[in-house]
Amino acid sequence: MCTVETCFRYTFITEFVEDFRYSRKVRRQLKKKKSRLDLPVIGWKERVDLPDLGIKDVHVKIDTGATTSAIHGEVEKVFFENGLQMVRFVVRYGTLQMPRSKTVDAELLEYRRVKSSNGHYSRRPVVLTHASIGGLVWAIELTLANRETMGMPMLLGRQSLKNRFLVDPGKTYLLSERPGKKKLIKKTKKKVVRKKSSKNRTT
Repeated sequence: MCTVETCFRYTFITEFVEDFRYSRKVRRQLKKKKSRLDLPVIGWKERVDLPDLGIKDVHVKIDTGATTSAIHGEVEKVFFENGLQMVRFVVRYGTLQMPRSKTVDAELLEYRRVKSSNGHYSRRPVVLTHASIGGLVWAIELTLANRETMGMPMLLGRQSLKNRFLVDPGKTYLLSERPGKKKLIKKTKKKVVRKKSSKNRTT
């Protein structure tokens, strides 16, 4: 049986330790929240470069509902080169107004069973490459799929976004240039010049 003094000391020490552990836990949570807030904000629609494949300005949909990332790639053949299994595929990444395509080679990581948005499963080849948005470059895994009926030729899923971006679903092109922006600026400049010239003639 402990005395009043020893019981008081024991209670004080245990409470102090519990408070210290709780404060450490709170600090860790606040640190995580702060680090998350420091992440760059990305819109639900962006333009991405794939430097390893030599492809620029691919319109991409940022989809937090999808686990994996995908690109419209038509497989031509699978072959071995220097002991590595490679895949040759055609990437179609243009728009309806300006269709673009490029045939590229990449290392084939594996075949993965992926569930599409319509609920069907398919076996897709997976390649590893680098993506670049707003000066940020990081490695991503891309599945090759048929996205002809989709609005965007490429999709970035959660695996590629985790701990790298915060997503604003109400905005687009926050880290990349909006399509047609340069053309609009040129047109507005021409209009201003024409207005000034017409004023000079009247005077």
